[in-house]
Amino acid sequence: MAQDLPAAQEFTQQLQTLLFSDLALDGASALTDAFKLDLAREACGWAAIRPAGGPKVRIRHARMDTSAVAILEIINDDMPFLVDSVVGELQAHGLPARLLFHPILKVERDRHGTLERIVGVGDRNWGDGRQESLIVVLLDDMSEATAGQVTAALEQTLADVRLAVTDWQTMLARFDRAMQTLADQPPPVAPGLLAETLAFCRWLREGQFTFLGCREYKLVNGAATGEQVPLENTGLGVLRDPSLHVLSRDGDPLAMTPEIARVLLNPNPLIIAKSNITSRIHRRVTMDYIGLKTYAKDGRLAGELRIVGLFTSKVYTETARQIPFVRHKIEHVVGESGFAPGSHAAKALVNVLETFPRDELFQIGEAQLKDWSRGIVDLELRPRVRVFARRDRFDRYVSVLVYAQRDRYSTSVRERIGQLLADAYQGAITAFTPFFPEGPLVRVHFVVTRDQTPAIEVDVVDLERRITDVTRTWGDQLASAVTAAGPAQATLAANYARAFPPGYTETFAPARALEDIARIERLSPERPVAIDFYREAGDPLARVRAAIYRFDRPIPLSDRVPVLENLGF
Repeated sequence: MAQDLPAAQEFTQQLQTLLFSDLALDGASALTDAFKLDLAREACGWAAIRPAGGPKVRIRHARMDTSAVAILEIINDDMPFLVDSVVGELQAHGLPARLLFHPILKVERDRHGTLERIVGVGDRNWGDGRQESLIVVLLDDMSEATAGQVTAALEQTLADVRLAVTDWQTMLARFDRAMQTLADQPPPVAPGLLAETLAFCRWLREGQFTFLGCREYKLVNGAATGEQVPLENTGLGVLRDPSLHVLSRDGDPLAMTPEIARVLLNPNPLIIAKSNITSRIHRRVTMDYIGLKTYAKDGRLAGELRIVGLFTSKVYTETARQIPFVRHKIEHVVGESGFAPGSHAAKALVNVLETFPRDELFQIGEAQLKDWSRGIVDLELRPRVRVFARRDRFDRYVSVLVYAQRDRYSTSVRERIGQLLADAYQGAITAFTPFFPEGPLVRVHFVVTRDQTPAIEVDVVDLERRITDVTRTWGDQLASAVTAAGPAQATLAANYARAFPPGYTETFAPARALEDIARIERLSPERPVAIDFYREAGDPLARVRAAIYRFDRPIPLSDRVPVLENLGF
């Protein structure tokens, strides 16, 4: 540390107080005084010099009690999104935080970045140039190679955060200019559509959207056969990086396709979709894409302002009937449903629309939403497996809603359904979100990201049949097998539905259980024992299996083994 020893001791004491001010933090009170002092001393010495304009990151190794730990330290200019972005990056590497400390400091440094004074705790004035964020995270120990990879990834994440925060006001100003131009020089679209477009833009600006990047594009050679070309030096936020493409497949930008041409030629001045960029900032999810078309003075389509970011959490909790564009979709669907206002069916439809996956509600067309919502309402009366699939307008992925019996749903069932969808649509499951509405069903929203193979038509009815088979429990299969044996066996199906323990159902198929049931049913006080010697398909000749049945009580192992030994086993 550049300061003399008394100053270093004072800084360490100040930092220790700020680091451990919240000992109510779960697990913090278990730290020893010696460990806390060492944590503060090491962090203070390391953070004493920090060049301006960027973060300083390191992972070091230490001992805590008898175990080895890794300690992540980050000193940076204070700004929004730091902690959640860092935690998201750690989780992406499979590194849960044992403990996380995040004091905000007011500091004074000289022109070389050397710490001269810790003024005190930070305040809301985070952009004054003196406020710094110190993040200290205790992690499970890791190799040097892993530490290097995590450090590099965190530096990239923090660089993204800095770009987004630095360019935030500029992005808003650029968006405002595009809105104003649209209002002052309206394109040849219906007045109601233009008004709703501007209402949606204002709704975004009122805090419903976190702007993380934007870039301007120019349409060359017309929408039908031309290309959207990015304009140089218009990238802001994360889109300063020219290698990041809002619309891409396998990292390459999408060329003009019939699907993209249809979107551009659509009279709607607004495009709402998912980008192909995974956010490192705030939430580790795919960024939302807002496209605002730009027009020449003669009204012809000229290009697009592409914006990427994240809808805020409020968007997912407020009523959908207050969101521009979405509210008109809902009004149209409810109006076209034919349900009497105030009826049970009408209320059920509104509930379906309000609980519809919100991202999907932004992107789905009215006609498809009408068909889906009517089908979902019908599930209240006739619960069963249903599949609703929508191809992304740019043919990058398929969005699938699967309804299945709640009491049959499990992680393994969800994984098997996901594999069925991935195979059917020739892609990979990149996201899934379960939702448990009232009633006997569960809804899982799957996103199947497609490869470059041509789109194929999928038989949804057959897909539903196969998912129904996946969700059938062992007991369901047994009941079907017993019933198929004849109407007289219906009572047996009820009697044996839950008779077999998990160890049995994990080992034997229902067909074998049907044979066991037949032998069990023949037992009586007069015939208390039955034995079945059998081979399973594929067993070698030297292997024989034995099943022993007893009417009243188990046969002790000491009685069973000698009998089998006498038979030559």
